[in-house]
Formats: sequence, structure tokens, C-alpha cells
Amino acid sequence: MENLEDFFKKRGIKKKVTEFDKSQESEIQSVLETIIKPVFNELANEFSSYSNVKADYMTSKSAIDAVMENIEFRVYKMTLLKFSYKPKFISGDDGISIIGQFSIPDFYGDKKTYQNTELRKLLSDLDEEDIKNDVTNSFIANSKLDQKNTVANK
Repeated sequence: MENLEDFFKKRGIKKKVTEFDKSQESEIQSVLETIIKPVFNELANEFSSYSNVKADYMTSKSAIDAVMENIEFRVYKMTLLKFSYKPKFISGDDGISIIGQFSIPDFYGDKKTYQNTELRKLLSDLDEEDIKNDVTNSFIANSKLDQKNTVANK
């Protein structure tokens, strides 16, 4: 009987290569805990203080044993998703960098693609204002919060 490795190898499907080692994941998770989550929490409260607007953030892990979480900030009008933002981490020669990314969902609330924002920084240089300004500026410049969700606006 064929094993899984042979099965996938015959079909040209390679094993996933992890981008970060455990110490890098720990460094990223530390930034998530000390900088990004507190800012997302503050922004969620600020956005949610407006009528018919709700904001939150969601975390998940790509694997059970992963050290690092994935995180996404979301803004809704009524119950319809209108904007989402997530940090993307990249390992480079200078260290780990962060890039901001946002998405404006389609009519059905599905995310089509994420676009890069202005934020591009080494993790070691990142502070709360960088994240807060990037989320806020991306939202203001790109949000379609004032559009009604009708088929005509699709």
C-alpha cells in the first residue's frame, strides 16, 4: 500500500515549507500581543462607538502547534462586512518586516483580494501609532461604508 508521501509526490504536490522558524514565530507573536492586538481592540471600540457600525478582530492559527496567530481586523455596517485589514509578515536579510494589507469585500461580503497599504517596516521599528495610522488611513481612503448594499452597486 502506498503511503501519503508517495501519493502526493507522484502528483507533484510538495510539502509546505514554513516561512518562519519557532523563534521568529515567537517574535511575531510577541508583537501581535504587545502592539497589534491592543491597537485593534482600541480601534474596534472607536469604530463601534458609531451608529450601525461594528468592528472586531479575529485570530486563528494555521496549525495546532503553531506559535504565531493570524489576525484580521474587520469593520461592519449593520451586519455586512465592509472592510478588513491584516498584517503580513516577511522574513528578509534585515529581519522580519510587516506589511499592512486591506480588502474591500464584494456585495456578498466575500473578500476578493488583499491590497498592500503604506505600512512597510521592520518589526523592531514598529509601534502602536504605525498600526493605528495604517488601519485608519486605509479605511478612510478605501472604505465604501456609505454605499448601500444593493445589486445596483455591485
